[in-house]
Amino acid sequence: MPTKVSKPFIKKSQIKACVKCRLRKVKCDRQIPCSRCKESNESCIYGENVVDSQKDDLGTEDREATRKLKDASSLPNHLEIERRKWGFVGWRNLVELTGHKLKGSFLKDVDSLNEYLKKNPSTIKILRDLRKLLPPLEICRCLIQRYFDTLEEVSSIFDEAQIQQYLSDMENSAVIPETILVMFSAIISTVLSFGEAPIEVVNYLTSIGTNRSNFCLEVELKINELLQDEEVDRLWRDTDRIRLHALRAQRNERTEFRKLNNDLCNAVHIACFVNPIFQKMDSDTGSEAKTWLAVCEIDALDCVLKSCPPWIQHDIYGILTPLKSNYSDDSIYEFHCILGKLLKCGLEVYKSIHSSTAVEFIDTIPHFETKLSLILMDIESNSSSAASGAIFRDSFLKVIFWVVRKNLYQYFIAISPVSLSNYEKLIRNLTQTLKQLSRIITNSIKIFEEYGWLNCMLIQVIHTFFLLYLCSDKGFSLQDDFLSSVSTIQGIIKTKQYSGRLWMKLHNLLQALADGVSSHPELEDNAFEQNDETFFDMFSDIFDSNFNFIMPTNL
Repeated sequence: MPTKVSKPFIKKSQIKACVKCRLRKVKCDRQIPCSRCKESNESCIYGENVVDSQKDDLGTEDREATRKLKDASSLPNHLEIERRKWGFVGWRNLVELTGHKLKGSFLKDVDSLNEYLKKNPSTIKILRDLRKLLPPLEICRCLIQRYFDTLEEVSSIFDEAQIQQYLSDMENSAVIPETILVMFSAIISTVLSFGEAPIEVVNYLTSIGTNRSNFCLEVELKINELLQDEEVDRLWRDTDRIRLHALRAQRNERTEFRKLNNDLCNAVHIACFVNPIFQKMDSDTGSEAKTWLAVCEIDALDCVLKSCPPWIQHDIYGILTPLKSNYSDDSIYEFHCILGKLLKCGLEVYKSIHSSTAVEFIDTIPHFETKLSLILMDIESNSSSAASGAIFRDSFLKVIFWVVRKNLYQYFIAISPVSLSNYEKLIRNLTQTLKQLSRIITNSIKIFEEYGWLNCMLIQVIHTFFLLYLCSDKGFSLQDDFLSSVSTIQGIIKTKQYSGRLWMKLHNLLQALADGVSSHPELEDNAFEQNDETFFDMFSDIFDSNFNFIMPTNL
């Protein structure tokens, strides 16, 4: 009877590479997470038996199918892609699959759109009216250049070289494609919506018997009429259509705060038809990546500045990063990188607020404060130039920084002090944040007006003033220049002669705040009790609760 020979014990070597790197058979730097997993935005896991168990999970049929796919080197690449099984794939693989699908009949033919626009009587009339409204070439050049010099500093939507080429084509042939006509009309209307127009533009508008507001209204009505055509909506689904809606969403973001940004929704919706993922590294898709990043920035800014629910999932935004090749200036590229960090942090704050209890959220504050401190260091190190654009970018980043920090603390003002042990510290941090935010906006209001952000910043600073009023009601002092700041903002609203009841209500709210502070200079504990109900009524009447501007109800 043969003797049983025991196998010698072999000690398994320690696994040093992560699971993903082992599966890919590439070198792992053994960081947590490793650089490769971090780059591909995948979970980084270390373990001894994970890789083997993943391999063993493949059945015989799957192994055979995998072997056949590897051996089918003679097959065209797109056939190999189609034969793969769908499953949990990385976003780079999804881009590859999407790239093949886009070559089919998935997208509408541009020629079909142009043919429809030229033959349909209603669209012919709309386009003819837009051509009549389009200013002379030199006026177009002036306004479009102003757009790129100011409004494109944040959320860069268009390729300036491409737009200049369209202008040259218009000069040479006097005829431009129908979609470009609509684009030029929208850009010109958007520019005229912000600030005072150059003297030559004013003279031109006077010569045709109109003014800025009427001209913009007429152009927007024509564009809306065109977009409401069912066939145009069905056929026009390309990057230019996304840019058109992104441009209009950009304007709505800066001028409206009580309305749903429908153009932003349309831009995101049509982007899913054009390409589900724009951030491809190929050189020929750089403009698409830039457009998609602009849409993401507009969406995130809407969420951070107005607390609107984002249309795009914030983790998708986190994947996207600016491409340096899309920006002519390194400082502008750095600006978008820092803005991306701020917006991602702001979106994480928004998500945490709406998915946590007050006690749970307090535990996340040190994490957010650390991230914001690092971002502030980047902002300070990037602010060195004295040029107008650099000053605006620096001021804008600081405003977004303090708005994100305001969002981090403002909801605690609606909680009873007895509910939290560190309530006083939370409100003190909020008060300090509000003071910084109000000073930056007030001191930089002229540069914000020059770059098209005046209305948005006025809303932000008025909301900040009101929160400061609530903090003072809890015993925290206002800054010495509070009254002068309120008076400055009130004077701007009066000087601009904003029409509509909304701005009248904002003016009256500022007056009520100024009167309340001046009549109680010592800010006693019960200083504002007699006016609380009036202030809350005025505030809630202005700041629509649908947009989640903080409106305390249990103070």
